[in-house]
Amino acid sequence: MVSRIATVGSCLAMVALAGGCPQTTVTPTDNGVDARIGISATRGPAPLTVNVTAVDSSSRFGDIVTYAWDFAGQSTSDEVTAVHTFAEAGRHTITLRVRDSAGNEGVSTVDVRAAGGTALALIQTDVDSGPAPLLVRFDGSASTAAGDEILDYFWDFGDGGTSRLPAPLHVFEFSGEFVVRLRVVSGGGVEASTQTTIEVGSDRASLQFAGSQLATLPITGEESYPACTFESWFKADAVGGMLARIGGDAMTIDIDPAENRIRVTTGQQTIDTPAAELAGIWHHLAVSYDAAVGIAVYLDGTEIAGGDGNGELALSGVWIGPSYTGKAAEVRVWSIARGAADISASYRSRLTGSEEGLLGNWMLAEGGGQVLGNKASIINSGSLGSSTAEEASDPAWSADGPPLP
Repeated sequence: MVSRIATVGSCLAMVALAGGCPQTTVTPTDNGVDARIGISATRGPAPLTVNVTAVDSSSRFGDIVTYAWDFAGQSTSDEVTAVHTFAEAGRHTITLRVRDSAGNEGVSTVDVRAAGGTALALIQTDVDSGPAPLLVRFDGSASTAAGDEILDYFWDFGDGGTSRLPAPLHVFEFSGEFVVRLRVVSGGGVEASTQTTIEVGSDRASLQFAGSQLATLPITGEESYPACTFESWFKADAVGGMLARIGGDAMTIDIDPAENRIRVTTGQQTIDTPAAELAGIWHHLAVSYDAAVGIAVYLDGTEIAGGDGNGELALSGVWIGPSYTGKAAEVRVWSIARGAADISASYRSRLTGSEEGLLGNWMLAEGGGQVLGNKASIINSGSLGSSTAEEASDPAWSADGPPLP
């Protein structure tokens, strides 16, 4: 049965109703009888009193001779106009049946929402991370509304998928970090919303540094490079610190969450740039260097600062986390100065290891052991601490990792 809202044709007959010219609903029929409900209000706080009329109901075959109102099973009336109070919060359906002098019947309904107290939306999941494709069982049925019940659930899974079920299943086909949102509506029309994050990927691991640990990533090749690019995912703790030292002291990179700053130093030059929300969130950092053109700093694929070149850089190795608290993963070193388009296009993807100019790609995703594999070079594996032996300077493994496939 389909209803629509229309304007009442004759408000003069309705002056006795509270609220002035009301709304009306009519359900189209194929027998020439239109049952029209005029109503003073369709929503409001409980207890909600509504005035209704069937005065605009009509038939092509004769006069309307009987009226039958049903107020959600709570009361009835056979008058043209009626009054009813919905004492309890919720969504209540009013039904009108009219019959003409030839015996033809028309039916119409309208929903009335009497609002109760505050609603609360809650999301429960069986898992919140895992490799793609990832099946997640969501449950919003613990959501509540004071003095009422939740009737409508609107899910947005963050990957284009939606659902109206209280407890849907959803498969995340691709890797990434997805913000899942739930909006619930009570019978009385009170709304509430909440959200949760689902991390989908594979090889989800990283190294956890506590301020005095490091990872050693060797590079063999030329003694110095006129151009290079350093990339890494990081998730700093509140203190942060020196994320990377490249080629001895050719380049250092510091993360300062307390001051919301990132500092990149090459020789006598330091680029000190603002960057918000550096603690507790996975970010991708890239520093592209060209001795002739200059230096550019990128955060999450967007350039945030730049400076002048400062001669060729020695790239004998990379030391991750020498005085840093937080996590690090997916370190890449290139012998070329990568541009904005290349960085933006690839930073959320895994590499094959054979890309032109790639000197090293240490995923830091082994999840255990002392050796850090290098996808770009078999001979240039890295290690926890300063060697493959267990040392006090070894960082810890973490199951937390950046949003990569």
